[in-house]
Amino acid sequence: MSVVDLGSPNIIERIQSFISVASRPSSSSSSDTNGKGKEKETMKLDINQVLVNEYQPGQGISPHEDGPAFHPLVATISLGSHTVLDIHQYLSTISPSPPLIASPASADAGADAEGQRGRPIAAIPLAHLLVMPRSLLILSSSLYTSHLHAIIPRTKDVVYPASQAQANGPNGVHEVQESAEGVRISNADLLGDAEVVDAIRNGRWEGERGTRMSLTFRHAEKVLKGGVASIIGGALKRS
Repeated sequence: MSVVDLGSPNIIERIQSFISVASRPSSSSSSDTNGKGKEKETMKLDINQVLVNEYQPGQGISPHEDGPAFHPLVATISLGSHTVLDIHQYLSTISPSPPLIASPASADAGADAEGQRGRPIAAIPLAHLLVMPRSLLILSSSLYTSHLHAIIPRTKDVVYPASQAQANGPNGVHEVQESAEGVRISNADLLGDAEVVDAIRNGRWEGERGTRMSLTFRHAEKVLKGGVASIIGGALKRS
């Protein structure tokens, strides 16, 4: 059994505080047609669920979305090893999109996500993100509601910096070039490891994957009071 001590420090409070501060409006707020300042809402995540996953080297997960059962804002802490997270988009019938892939979308929201299953996904990821140990990754808004995320099963990652030419392809469509050897990441300037950032800026960084633990903090819209133990206990009493 693993025990999480939230008292020193209270990780949930720290995540809530970070999200609130990061989403505060800047001093130059936008204005409406009447010239009055329009206040931007700060994001809030009332965490009531933590999903813990373990990934061994060579393990991944297919493109999926978490579904409408959760508030469209999630925060994930990575421990142990790095990984590369791919952001995918559904194929659009009205705007330019990369080619299809054969596999359909998947979701972990059960029946609520039934309508999303089987929708074709663009073959080329919208972006690659290098996720480092002890990092906090936040997905919100359309990245959560209308995109998918995945991890390609690899034992080693080779990453390159994204250039302006690759970031904007024909017709303004965001494209990420990749090869069998490595991928170009979109978040090099946001990484906290100076050595990794320098290596990427110099053209290339390589890393062997180890065991990675991900802790995904999210808000489930409907929660069963008492959890599984309460359900089992109630069933035993009725029998």
